[in-house]
Amino acid sequence: MTPVIVAVVLATLVLGGALALSAARKARGRAGLPGGVAVPRAWSGDRSPEARMHRRLLAAHRALEAVPQGDPAQAEHKVTVEQRIRTLDEALLAASRRADKADALATLEKELLTVESDVAAACSLR
Repeated sequence: MTPVIVAVVLATLVLGGALALSAARKARGRAGLPGGVAVPRAWSGDRSPEARMHRRLLAAHRALEAVPQGDPAQAEHKVTVEQRIRTLDEALLAASRRADKADALATLEKELLTVESDVAAACSLR
């Protein structure tokens, strides 16, 4: 009976480890915006201000992707906001490489709040 229990415990541990590795690989693969700039893979879990802002941009992008196209005006607004998200992500990457990044990140934070507000408005138009 004991060898069976040991085998079940080992199988559970191996399966759990494989699932954890798979989830980590998927998270690292989603580090950047689709069709956007390549950001450091560490940003998928890093606690730096620029990494957190990037993840907020990713969340905004995903929320915007879920919004149906709607009429031409809504579609145009959606495309405009998507372009702003990509531009902001590029500026965020550039700011992260600067020595004096605190001021640049503060400015980008304000722009990010505006983009998040625009995404929320687009999502409420569904």
